Formats: sequence, structure tokens, C-alpha cells
Amino acid sequence: MDNATLGVIVLGFFSVAAAFSLRALLDSSYRFALDSVTGEVMRERQRSETEVSGSISGGGSGSHRGVSGSMSSSTTLFQSIFLRLPNGKEREITFEDFEIPCREGHQLTIVHASRSGRDSHVVAYHNHATEQSFPVESSIAAVVRPPMDAAIGVWGLAAFGLGMISMWNDGTWATDRVKAIGVSLIVGVILGGVAWAILRVLSFVRGGPRASTLRTAIGSEIAAVEARIESPD
Repeated sequence: MDNATLGVIVLGFFSVAAAFSLRALLDSSYRFALDSVTGEVMRERQRSETEVSGSISGGGSGSHRGVSGSMSSSTTLFQSIFLRLPNGKEREITFEDFEIPCREGHQLTIVHASRSGRDSHVVAYHNHATEQSFPVESSIAAVVRPPMDAAIGVWGLAAFGLGMISMWNDGTWATDRVKAIGVSLIVGVILGGVAWAILRVLSFVRGGPRASTLRTAIGSEIAAVEARIESPD
């Protein structure tokens, strides 16, 4: 394979990867929709779990040896809230290391957002009695940031293809195919990792203005619910 042909193939690989990336970043079909449900808190309970890990060695009966080792612990807080919905049904909401201060009788609104008709995410909770809002940042990010997974995968495949072509061109494929595949995988992982880092940054930049717009819409949705609660008629 001559250098001109090799150059054309490599250019083709990375052109496809660049096209996927540009399409993902532009995300021209992006739309989000909000809906909410409000219920009365019937019961709230909390519990915690502590996990201890580590090891201790040494010591023992009749021994003067010292004790060595280390121990560590981590505690996870769980909260369960039982809501009575307007249709009379009850719903349990469970949180892990995420607490919403509330008690029986409080009105709690759950705000959902979906992007371009995809699965919805809970993006915020609002306690109308305490007038506190609790945004779910991870869900907001999932709604507003362009989906880059496919583009990152294509960059990885393009880099793997580059490695394979190089191994073919210098004769390694003919003499040691395991080495050729191994080197190509390493090239794919390294360049794919670089592409992942760059595209993640671009995704953050692209999602910033959208996040501001979404937060404004969440505030408007909560205000509308507040108005309905204060003036049910």
C-alpha cells in the first residue's frame, strides 16, 4: 500500500469521526419539555448504612508485637418519602446521599424534563411549605449536554484503523498479527481518550447556555404550580 493510498484512507477515517463530532455538537434536533407532579407528603423516613473496610495484623495472645494496619469507614444516607398524588395513589421516592427536608403534610413538586422525546429525568424537587428548591445537577447535565458517546466511539475506531493500516503497511500484520492488533488497540485507546477529553470539554461548553435556559424554565414551572396551589379555582 503506497503512502498516497494510506493517506486517503486515514483522512477518510478521521473525516467520518469529525463529521460525527460536529453533528453531535450541533445537536440540531435538541428540544426539551417539562412536566411536573405535586403530591402531599404522607411519611418521611431516613436511615444510614456504614461500611467499614481495612485490615489489622499483628498482636495476639502472649505476643509483644505491635499492631499494624488501617481501617476506614463510609456512611451512606438514605431517605424515603411517601407522596399522595392528586389521583389518590401513593408514590415512594428514595434518595441516596440526597436529602429533601420535609414532613407530613408538606406539598412536594417533582419536575421532569425530557430532551428530544427521549427518556425523562427528574431535574428538580420543590417543597412548597418551606419554599426550597432542590435541583438535580446530574439530571440537568444529562438533558442539556450533547450526546457524545457515538462520536467518541467513532474516534476510537478511527484511531484503531490507523494503527491497523500502519501495521499492515510496515509488514507487522504479515509477521505478527497479535502484536499488530495489540499496538492498534493501544493507539485506539490513547487517541480515543484524547478525543473523549476534548469532546467532553466541548460538551460542557455547549451545554452551559442550555442549562441556564432549563433552570429558568424549571423556575417558571414551579411558580406556575405555586399559583395553582394558592388559587385552586
